[in-house]
Amino acid sequence: MQLVMHSLLFICIYTHVSFSSCTSLSFVCLFVLFFYSLQQKPSAKKERKEMVHYSRKPQVSSKSSKAKVSDLRCHYKNTYETANVINGMSLRKAQQLYRQVLAKTRCIPFKHYNGKTGRTAQAKEWGQTKGRWPRKSVVAMLSLLKNAEANAIEKGLDANKMVIKHVQVDQAARMRRRTFRAHGRIGPYMCSPCHVQLFMSEKKQRVPAPKSAPKK
Repeated sequence: MQLVMHSLLFICIYTHVSFSSCTSLSFVCLFVLFFYSLQQKPSAKKERKEMVHYSRKPQVSSKSSKAKVSDLRCHYKNTYETANVINGMSLRKAQQLYRQVLAKTRCIPFKHYNGKTGRTAQAKEWGQTKGRWPRKSVVAMLSLLKNAEANAIEKGLDANKMVIKHVQVDQAARMRRRTFRAHGRIGPYMCSPCHVQLFMSEKKQRVPAPKSAPKK
């Protein structure tokens, strides 16, 4: 409206038209434009949906819950081993394992990224010899499991029957910093964040086989 008034003043100054007649003409034009906009069909606007990519999809979406975190400030290699150890576990067993790792009564086995990793007797239960207790990654995974559990409860699922069906850890873009070395040199000082995604599904109930023969 302010733009219309400024344009009317401009027209009045340079065309020597009375302001009252010009305002009445502008209101007529506005009414015509408003009527024309009502006659036009509204353009179909596509709804903007946030697409969250998961590399796998659950078999039954209504019986599963998802959770994901991007650019997690934890080391990729530690988080990779910490997350993959709970793949196939039930939710309660995974949470119990992580709590025991924080108490250092059990360890996380390092199977893939195990260079210069020390040996421990706690890794025997996993059939390995090397293991660690990556506290920061364990705390982050506990938080992610809590998020997935809350999503399951929101969907009306039983959290005690949830089983972790998919866990994936990917490398994120490195965050570059620098450290100052001797003789005026500068060296890279980067962190290795990661993306983590998982989903849980409700465990299927087994139907017992019928004892009697089916009726013909």
